[in-house]
Amino acid sequence: VTVFMLLCSVNFAVYFLLLTRRLKQALQSDELRFFLCALLGAVALIFWNLLPTYDAAGHALRDTWFQVASVVSTSGFSTADFAQWPVLSQLVLIGLMFLGGCAGSTAGGIKCSRILLMLRCAGRSLSRLSHPRATKVVKLDGKAVDEDTLNTVFVFFCLFFLLLGGGCLLVCLDGFDLTTSFTAALTCLSNVGPGLGAVGPMENFAAFSPLSKVVLSLAMLIGRLEIFPMLPRHLAEALSSHAEKNAPPVKYPFFAEFSSRFFVIFVKSFGNFRKILEILLQIPFLMLKLVCYP
Repeated sequence: VTVFMLLCSVNFAVYFLLLTRRLKQALQSDELRFFLCALLGAVALIFWNLLPTYDAAGHALRDTWFQVASVVSTSGFSTADFAQWPVLSQLVLIGLMFLGGCAGSTAGGIKCSRILLMLRCAGRSLSRLSHPRATKVVKLDGKAVDEDTLNTVFVFFCLFFLLLGGGCLLVCLDGFDLTTSFTAALTCLSNVGPGLGAVGPMENFAAFSPLSKVVLSLAMLIGRLEIFPMLPRHLAEALSSHAEKNAPPVKYPFFAEFSSRFFVIFVKSFGNFRKILEILLQIPFLMLKLVCYP
């Protein structure tokens, strides 16, 4: 089961390359190598952290591999109550909930390719602090990534964390602790399944209020469709382009890459977000109407 969960977390384009006997090109995938490094690093760290709490090293390794594969592939399975694991192991699993699998796989989450692009974009910005006249491009698999794609990735990150924060705030109205509320919103938005606290692998979401269940259901739907298909067409186009040419010049390139893009895009799209908010507020009432008046 662990093997198949991990296989389904890999970009299916890699399997196409393998089927067409292009093994070297498949192994040169930056996303695949980043995914494997993150996976092995998480397994090693959790195994080292869990080893003192288990009687047998084999048992600890088996539980570690299964839970890491389950979280990163967003399969939702569990063979151990990782809500009772040490805090370090729980933090690593939360990081994997954000990460998810590769783009073009069955996994949810932010996806490895987006995180890799953001890390390289951040590295370019930090490099410009010491070499402001240098011209550098962000590359993936040896090919330059255009600025519009980087803008789209950045907007995806902003929307993801805005939705995560909003969902967490609404779930907090039920009076649960921060761990439960945050991981409930995160696990639904990333389509992972179990979270921590009262939504751990041995618990469920039955204790939440109807409002929280509607919010978490919307989070699962938005996370599965990866946000952009849920936006109106004209807003999606505005978010994926024009950010670079409209961004005002700033002294420090780090803020030019990150902060300025956020304000330029979202301030100009305020009216569209108001319409989206109105639509989202209507959904719970429509669902209640369907339930009360079938």
